[in-house]
Amino acid sequence: MYFVCIELPISCFMKSKTNLMNTIQRDRQYYKFCAYGFFKNLRFFDIFFLLFLKQTGLSYTSIGVLYSIRQVVINIMEVP
Repeated sequence: MYFVCIELPISCFMKSKTNLMNTIQRDRQYYKFCAYGFFKNLRFFDIFFLLFLKQTGLSYTSIGVLYSIRQVVINIMEVP
């Protein structure tokens, strides 16, 4: 594990929050990252995965069991 140390001047911490936010340059990459943060949790791919599982011959009950197992495993393995 590697740690990166960045030296910041003390004046950086003395600025108010609004001044610090105004100094951040908001270019195209910033807005693309904001859009990614918004769209990543909408889960548009779930319906296509459901159609794929249905096409492989699984019933809706078995697909529901798979989804519930996935959620249980996610909740058990989640580290607080």
